[in-house]
Amino acid sequence: MTGIAAGVRAIPAAAALAALVLLGAAPAASAAESWGRTLVRTHIVPRDEIAQFNAFRMKAREPNQSTLENILAQDSVAWSMPPLDVVQKDNPYRIVIRVEAEVTGPDATSLFLAGWTRLDQYGEPDGPTVMGTVAGLGGPGEAAGGGAPRLVKTAAAGPVSFKADGRVVPSIELSRKQGLRFERVEVEIWSGLPETTWRELFFGWQSALIGLTMLGLWFLWFRKRD
Repeated sequence: MTGIAAGVRAIPAAAALAALVLLGAAPAASAAESWGRTLVRTHIVPRDEIAQFNAFRMKAREPNQSTLENILAQDSVAWSMPPLDVVQKDNPYRIVIRVEAEVTGPDATSLFLAGWTRLDQYGEPDGPTVMGTVAGLGGPGEAAGGGAPRLVKTAAAGPVSFKADGRVVPSIELSRKQGLRFERVEVEIWSGLPETTWRELFFGWQSALIGLTMLGLWFLWFRKRD
């Protein structure tokens, strides 16, 4: 009976220890976000282009058209970057958008599209532009010193892999904006997969380690009971 009681007392203690391991292994937020292995380029959207972003207004919804038809009928504001040489071994590539904006109304939100247009040997578009959405660049923002709330956020499109080396034109396109006045828009192009840190590796394996530890304790408890 003494062995059983000791085993029962050991289980909560082990659970507490496992919880401490879980908390201690939680990775801290990195000072610089990494969206890939290599930062290939950084572009600052010119002020005149930002002015076009701010002048953008969405069309009113047509009640007699479907949601898809209304989306296709919307205007947008696009900005293209200089051509970029892509290498297959450096896949995948990713477009990241960082914005600083003043929040001017409720439900502040925006939706960008990130595109890649492949060029042929003559520098002409070769096929359709591959587009991906860049969502999440919205929110209430934060007010400082009694001023208007400001929004500082970063979001990325999904990774894109190219089947062959070549030249492409990256671009972004604003298709939705509400309650925001952009002050600065920065575009980054990343390549490769982000490197995994030892903290992330440990955090990924910790659940399995805790599960094995608890399984071993239960096994010992049953052996003591027998």
